[in-house]
Amino acid sequence: MEQRVYNLKDFGAALDGTTDDTAALQAACTAINRNRGGRLIIADRCKVVGVVGSSLVTFLRCNGVSIECIGDALIQDVQTYTGDQTAELFTFTACNNVDVKLRVSSQIAVTTSTANNRGLYAVVLRQGCRGVNVDLDLAGCRGGLRPTKAHDDPASYKSTSIRGRIRARGTLYPYVSQFGADDVTLELFVDVCGRNFFLYGSDAHRLTVHSKNQQSTSLIEAFNGHGCSDVDVRITDLESDDCNSAAAVVSIEWGDATVATHRNIRLNMNTKSPSVNPWGKTVEFSKASDGGGALSPDRIGRGHVLDGFELTGRIEGNTGNNNMAMAVGAFAAPDVFRRWRVHDLTSLIGVLNCPLQTLGDIALFENVYSNSAIFTSNKTNGLVRFIRCTATEYTATMDNIDRHEYIASDITSGTNQNYSNNKRLIDTVVPNAQRRARPR
Repeated sequence: MEQRVYNLKDFGAALDGTTDDTAALQAACTAINRNRGGRLIIADRCKVVGVVGSSLVTFLRCNGVSIECIGDALIQDVQTYTGDQTAELFTFTACNNVDVKLRVSSQIAVTTSTANNRGLYAVVLRQGCRGVNVDLDLAGCRGGLRPTKAHDDPASYKSTSIRGRIRARGTLYPYVSQFGADDVTLELFVDVCGRNFFLYGSDAHRLTVHSKNQQSTSLIEAFNGHGCSDVDVRITDLESDDCNSAAAVVSIEWGDATVATHRNIRLNMNTKSPSVNPWGKTVEFSKASDGGGALSPDRIGRGHVLDGFELTGRIEGNTGNNNMAMAVGAFAAPDVFRRWRVHDLTSLIGVLNCPLQTLGDIALFENVYSNSAIFTSNKTNGLVRFIRCTATEYTATMDNIDRHEYIASDITSGTNQNYSNNKRLIDTVVPNAQRRARPR
């Protein structure tokens, strides 16, 4: 069925960038709600005032809603947010077939951290929206796209089949899924943002992130017993020059004491730390890194599970960097890691410090080149297998009881080869011509 077209000017909007068009925008969207769908065209500068603590516009149970900024059209939110005040621009509740193409400007949410936790969310999805396409250009705002539900809401309240692109500058959370989304494919172009993405309790995400000057760590998080599953993230960050030196690029975390499982987490990293204010880490693992409280850091084994982890790509650190490390807390039985695989990875300068304290099966390192050390800490009878790997040293903790196998790997370089006691060397004397080429 063809969508009915609504022009914002027909509802009294001046669209001059000076006159308050809030009432006109609300009236147009009320008409779309009444018709249970329609297409709204915004053809010029629309000035609005965000409603603190609420949504400016809510669409309820609509099927086929399109909101489109044409050309250089812009929705400009002029509300001033203080403290922890927030607002929502467009909220879609139990809607299907949603298409939004927006340019939005609002109060800049980010300076150097996530401390400025206030401002406008551009698009919010609630109660299980289906078939959502987004094309967002954001300047400022607390958040760009936010599918959300409470952790104990029914599974049907998860929004699904979300596709699109987000460009953001000065946005705290360009994309955040709060127990709220499944089957999501997004491309993010982000500059001077807080957390480029924040996932918790969310499934089947494919994110491609083009990042510059991220100000705080992007998170794959577990809360209230809900981890993330089938998350595939590709991050490119080669141009940053002003990051938060204490922050990691991305962290896999368990944010409270409730037992949770992360399953099938895949990271492809193509990152280079800036020469000024280098990242503290590139990939990290953390327990109860919630900014403080009795659980931060959490050093008790809870029964958390990481079932399926994969890391590939090229990580170029800086002096003092850990390219992979524990952040806070410590894993201990009955916590367990299973199906761990690092492969086709180049790690320069920084150490790969792999937290395998409670390895459940085989941890596989294949075609990994490091011009520094690969460090493993394992306290169970797991197996760590290195295939066609090169490192200056392979360093294990003194109380390792796991087994290490080195297959066709270069273990002759370096002077401090502190292997596990239970080591097995298989075809490790590889002629120079056959060794994996060093990166140029």
